Formats: sequence, C-alpha cells, structure tokens
Amino acid sequence: LVSIVVAACCGTYLQRMWGLYGLVATELILLATALLTAFAHKTPLKDVFPVKPISAGEATGLIFFILGGYLMNIVLLGISLRLISSASGETSYISAFMSGYDPVLLTVSAAVLPALCEEALERGAVMKHFRSIKRDWVIVIIMGLFFGLFHLSPGRFLNTACLGALLTYMMLKKDNILYPVIFHFANNLISILPSLFCPGDAVSE
Repeated sequence: LVSIVVAACCGTYLQRMWGLYGLVATELILLATALLTAFAHKTPLKDVFPVKPISAGEATGLIFFILGGYLMNIVLLGISLRLISSASGETSYISAFMSGYDPVLLTVSAAVLPALCEEALERGAVMKHFRSIKRDWVIVIIMGLFFGLFHLSPGRFLNTACLGALLTYMMLKKDNILYPVIFHFANNLISILPSLFCPGDAVSE
C-alpha cells in the first residue's frame, strides 16, 4: 500500500513535472522504499533479494519464457484496447511521454531502472511478507493484482496484472530475483524499441 501511495503521489507529480527524469526519480524512490522496508523489519538483504547464478540451460529457458510472456502481454493489451475505452488514450499518452529523449536515457529510465527498482520492491520487499502463505497460487494472484494496481492504469491493468503474476511465479519457483529482473528488463526493452528507432511508439510496464 505504501508503494502505491508513493507511486500515485510522488511518482505521478515528478513525472508530470520532469518527464523521464521524473520517472528516474520515481524508480529510485521505489528502490529506497524496498531497502527501508527490509531494514525496518530487520530482514537480511540476501533473504529479501536472493541472487544465484543462472546456468546456460536456465538462461535458454528464460529466453523462451520472455518471448512467451511478451506475446501474452501483447494479446492481453489488445484485449484491453477492445474492452476498455480509456486504454488507447493511455497507451498514446505513454508513447508521447517517451518520445524525443536520448536513447540511453530512455533505456535506463524505462527498462533498466524499472527492472531493478520495481522488482526489488515487489518481488523482494513486498513479496517477502507473503512467503508465509502456504499456497503459491494465492501469492501469485495477490502479487499479480498488486502489480496491476501499482501501475495506476485501468487500460493496462489486465496485462500488467498477468505480467506481475508471471514474475511472481518465476520468483517462487527459482527463489532468485535475477529471473524477474531479467524478464522485466527484456519485456520493457522490447516495448521501447519502437521509440528508440521510431520515436512515439512505446509502452513499458
């Protein structure tokens, strides 16, 4: 709940005032929130943000998972565009918001930082508090809904919620935050590629 309030109050204001620079500030605030949450609960960082090596075989599987997840994202966004009247306006706003920036800044602010900071908060600090729930599918649903609400976008709720559920599933199965971080980065990077080469056509999560 704290992270949603932070994103709604601070993040929205910062992004309206400073554009992508405001997005960078928002992501850093989310990372600070994740770290402060861990410190407040006196939880070792290695338990909140577990990192383990990824083998070549696992990396190959992750690539296919990323491609499948991105296709799912496209299908669900398409469904949202048909069912929710505000969806097309939201995606157009995001595309316009990301246009006209240096490609390096766009990549860092829309792909690198969301993958690191949002996953540190959601699959790290927030999800840690749900680990006591014995049924994984309950955690997947809760975190999926949280991720969807976190983006404050009714038109993209369906695809962001499902993406959050998928990221949570990966974290539960592997107990390695590198999996959702890499997946999140790749998903956003693919989404902003049009804006990197043809400014004005990107939608990141």
